[in-house]
Amino acid sequence: MFTWEHANELQQDATLAASFTPEELIRLWALREQYETSQDCGEFGLDERRLRFARWLVEHKLLSEEV
Repeated sequence: MFTWEHANELQQDATLAASFTPEELIRLWALREQYETSQDCGEFGLDERRLRFARWLVEHKLLSEEV
């Protein structure tokens, strides 16, 4: 049976497919599944998560010390 919830999921999947490569989508879906099964957001401390995010920004050239 088709529901509005299903329609929203299809629209979200179409948006993701237009925004990410197939490899990135696979990684996102794996992360989503891992989160749904573990429900553990506190795997790492807040400071460590912030540092990982800052490192990711630097690695992707979205953050630097240059002005």
